[in-house]
Amino acid sequence: MAHQPPNLLAWIGLAQWGDLNGLTLYRSRRRRLTVFPRTRPSCAPSDAQLDQRAAFAAAIAAWRALPAATRALWDLITRRLSLPITGYNLYLSNQLRPDPSALATLQRQARVTLG
Repeated sequence: MAHQPPNLLAWIGLAQWGDLNGLTLYRSRRRRLTVFPRTRPSCAPSDAQLDQRAAFAAAIAAWRALPAATRALWDLITRRLSLPITGYNLYLSNQLRPDPSALATLQRQARVTLG
């Protein structure tokens, strides 16, 4: 059952959404803080979920393996094109859903060569 606590969390400076120590917090449409016990999954992850998690883990490992200069180029593309994401997010998106023509367009417009 949801609980509507006083606004103490704002007073002590905590973000008022997400999971915190076994509780889930969010703002309702009426901007009231709603808190309820965090629920656990009722079944094991599916094969598709496990595949997606493995793909994310591989993409993150690939990002971490990049030289700092290459990571800076991905950030430069997002800054030059005023994209509302970071170079990290752009790289992960490209790793998870490769689109060579879109990447070539981004590089051409930003005047950056990733190599």
